[in-house]
Amino acid sequence: DGLEDDEASLCESGLLRLTDRPGHRVRPFTHPAATNCSDSRGCPANDEDGELFVDVQPPPRRIAGTGCNATCDKLSSMRTILVADDDSHIRDVICFALRRAGFDVVEAADGRSTLAEFTRHRPDLVILDILMPELTGLDVCRAIRGTAEANPPQSRNVPILFLSSKDAEPDRVIGLEVGGDDYITKPFSPRELVARVNAHFRRADALAAPARNEVVVGPLCIDLDAQTVTLDGRPVDLTRTEFGLLTTLALKRGKVCDRDALMAGAYTGRRVVSDRTIDSHIRRLRAKLRDGGLDPIETVHGTGFKLALS
Repeated sequence: DGLEDDEASLCESGLLRLTDRPGHRVRPFTHPAATNCSDSRGCPANDEDGELFVDVQPPPRRIAGTGCNATCDKLSSMRTILVADDDSHIRDVICFALRRAGFDVVEAADGRSTLAEFTRHRPDLVILDILMPELTGLDVCRAIRGTAEANPPQSRNVPILFLSSKDAEPDRVIGLEVGGDDYITKPFSPRELVARVNAHFRRADALAAPARNEVVVGPLCIDLDAQTVTLDGRPVDLTRTEFGLLTTLALKRGKVCDRDALMAGAYTGRRVVSDRTIDSHIRRLRAKLRDGGLDPIETVHGTGFKLALS
């Protein structure tokens, strides 16, 4: 439950005590063992009462709602994450971990500026504190989800992670019911937070990826859109007619295809060819598959052919 996962990466100046619990303070601290650290200015460590000291020296950033005009360079290849928390020290720790993981970060210090930054930057993911001034994180989440008329689908579907000190079960349930995708309680581990962010992106990418129109039979993979065939991942160079024959056999794998069915699958339009022509194409198709170490086409005498693969 702390930030010890990132101690090595947070060895910089400006060490602070991180907590947002009532009655706790955030103050500068220099660890007594700093002289043993490769960075003579200090290193993070746990003190005797179990509280944690962490580095909060972030790179230049853009912060909404604080009057700071600093900006960070945005790389188009990065995913953008909006971090909204009224505690600047917690924001610093989150942003340090996210930037170190390769994300671009936009910050906001209150609910209204969070919505403004969301509209301006259209982030790929939002990390929301709940107890913020102006608007609560719950209100911000409801506004982002909005209605179909108010927001485009990419806004309504952006992952939202609540990060809050409100750790009671009703609070977590409400956060998820208003539209949150995840709920993390404070204190938190930056490494776990980054892992959860990456998990949400993996799921989003999988859902967004177009479904491939493929027929897979054993080691054979037939891409119907690209009209390509691979055998154990290696391409097999087929003519259009051979591709049509193999596709017809694959779609009816294990069943016998007569020559009329093969002709209909291999040729477009009303074209009549002899049985010997079909047999000649099948022979060449077999030879190419055998070159790849596979001989799946069986002859059913007096009837036709079948693909003997499951």
